[in-house]
Amino acid sequence: MKTDARVRYTKKTIRETFFALLKEKPINKITVSSICEQAEINRATFYRYYTNPFDLMRSIEDELIASLKSMIKMTDNRNITDTIHLVLNVMRQHANEYEILFSENADPYFFDRLVHESYSIKENSLQKMFPGTSPIYNQWLYLFMTHGFTSILKSWAVNGMKEESEDVADFINRLNNVVLRGLQ
Repeated sequence: MKTDARVRYTKKTIRETFFALLKEKPINKITVSSICEQAEINRATFYRYYTNPFDLMRSIEDELIASLKSMIKMTDNRNITDTIHLVLNVMRQHANEYEILFSENADPYFFDRLVHESYSIKENSLQKMFPGTSPIYNQWLYLFMTHGFTSILKSWAVNGMKEESEDVADFINRLNNVVLRGLQ
């Protein structure tokens, strides 16, 4: 379904205003009124698209998770370094958003959702990599690796993404190789 240009502009304005406020204070301190005042829209316009700031946050997170899931599915046959590099480049393209979403002002459960959603895609790949290993061990392996991976990404994003994405991808890949070699 094609979205009207005015709707796209209004949602973009609401989103940018929300991010600006989220840089300053935690989500639970952001009100619909503050968003509307700063975005120069009325409350009815905000409520046309979102029920509250948490709904807006969830909508943004859902978009990013859907984008990452799509990317993970597309890279299923690539090596892990290429996949990580692709993820890092997407994060760099949306650096401001990721920096804010990984900050302490945003949703503290965003990481858990991200990990859970990506596990549902990679579960079968783990079974193929480690045939005969119990599903719970594969889940633990995935959780161990992705929490480490996402913690590195969070640190990289929050600290301004100063390092080259190739260097970060290479570092993560070397860590993954150490873990995988230890399991074989």
